[in-house]
Amino acid sequence: MEMNVDELVKLSEAWLPVVLEYSGKLTLALITLLIGWWLISRLMSSIDEHARSAVRWTAR
Repeated sequence: MEMNVDELVKLSEAWLPVVLEYSGKLTLALITLLIGWWLISRLMSSIDEHARSAVRWTAR
């Protein structure tokens, strides 16, 4: 029984290095996703403004 408790304690402590190893990668991936989302939003808004001005110009 003592060995099982020791194994459980080791397993419960083993997740911390894994979290520390991948948290930086996950943070970088999320930041990259947010920057990409922002850039696409800016691009789409620019295209929309250009299209609206072209429609206004042709409607004259």
